Amino acid sequence: MINPYRTTYIKWNMPKYCCDCVHHMPLRFICIVILLLQDAIIDFYLISYFGVYCLGWLASDIAVVIIFIATFVKSHIYFKKERARKLIDYPLHESHLPLSVISWALFAVVLSSKYAVLLKNVATELNELDFFGPNTLKTTTALAGVVFVLLLSSQHDAKSGSNRRRYIDELTWTVVFDILDGVDSTEILFVKEGRDVFFSGMDYIIITFCCLNFLVPTIPLITLSRTKFGEEKVSHRLILIHKLFLAYLVNLPLLITRMIIWHGSSRVVSIFSLKNIIIISMISYDVYEHFQDKEDTSVSNLDCGDVVSVTNGVSGDKY
Repeated sequence: MINPYRTTYIKWNMPKYCCDCVHHMPLRFICIVILLLQDAIIDFYLISYFGVYCLGWLASDIAVVIIFIATFVKSHIYFKKERARKLIDYPLHESHLPLSVISWALFAVVLSSKYAVLLKNVATELNELDFFGPNTLKTTTALAGVVFVLLLSSQHDAKSGSNRRRYIDELTWTVVFDILDGVDSTEILFVKEGRDVFFSGMDYIIITFCCLNFLVPTIPLITLSRTKFGEEKVSHRLILIHKLFLAYLVNLPLLITRMIIWHGSSRVVSIFSLKNIIIISMISYDVYEHFQDKEDTSVSNLDCGDVVSVTNGVSGDKY
């Protein structure tokens, strides 16, 4: 027998339910448009300088677009089931959006490969006066940060200010800046005079760290996917390891590279050097606070144990 009160409740919330169903649609549409635009512009550079032999990149681009669409379809189905579950109070047992990890990993591999090829072979031939010059290439590549934000936002429904949202932000707040930082670090590779003063292998080091910044966001996405984007708790130790990775394996190498370029070729230092210093300092202080709190907790527990022992001893004497 149908519960009339439950039916009334569902009908009363139907407008909100419909609005929630289309909540992520604009994000998904804009993400696909930016993805296609980025692919088209970067492929134009590749075909212009390498000819039709680079048409093979189109296959990888199509694969990326297909996996993104599949990710969005999967998330749409998941959220529909999740909202229906909340209305009828029925448990949902389903893995949470693992395609988001696969889609970003594939996107990052393809993008970093194309950008590395252009940096190594084409960068010094680009003219800043041309529309399709170095600035357009760098800006188009940096759109990866926008793609990440749109992909991430379409994979969860955490409310602003909630604990889930704060947890998601804590793991991903540096991603966009790290991608911009990585692209900015390749500025010197577009200047032939600057590359001529490099020691052997310096250009490979810069390209490697830049490409690493495209791949690093896969790690927080894996963590978020395993915890259903904040619905399940993750150990603070894992978050701490992630922060240390960002500080000393992402920002520190970029800072060292910039210092080498600054002193080796007398180039102007990017403002992102300050960003590297700030993030390293903030994370280092977080680590210090974490171990300090742990030590204080241990001392507090030890003191409590001593007090209990003394109290028991006094009570025993009196008795």
